[in-house]
Amino acid sequence: MVSYRVDRKELARAAGENFGALFNCAESTSKAVAEHFGVGERGIPRAATAFGGGIARGGGPCGAMTGTLMALGLLYGRDSGGDHRHLDRVYAMARDLQEEFSRRFGSTRCRDLLGCDIGTDRGRIQAKKEKLFDRRCPSYVLGAMDILADIVEKEARGGYGKND
Repeated sequence: MVSYRVDRKELARAAGENFGALFNCAESTSKAVAEHFGVGERGIPRAATAFGGGIARGGGPCGAMTGTLMALGLLYGRDSGGDHRHLDRVYAMARDLQEEFSRRFGSTRCRDLLGCDIGTDRGRIQAKKEKLFDRRCPSYVLGAMDILADIVEKEARGGYGKND
């Protein structure tokens, strides 16, 4: 696997700037990572668009987390279907990301994190009225970037196995 150097302040700044520019949570995180590390920029944030709001406002997995999971794939994913070594390492990274995200925020689900179902008109009205996207989502976006930086640093130290 490739070893990357991470500037966690720059990564967080870029993700926060993306979110402030009205990209959704998944777009913000994946776009920041793609640009920071120079991988897959052309397809991002388009590939992440449907993941916002817990996948198309479905309240499922938080878009900040799913966008970051996509970014892990861009950084460390496999190019061959038979490459199980890379697959196992990326899965270990993805599990660490999900577990740490849940530990920090109490859940990985958008509906739980926001406290309402933005898949309904009532839930979207509540989220807008209470400014939940402005008050809560930035911490999830920045937190996901911080967790990703930890994973990148761990991988650079050989923490997920021998580097190629």
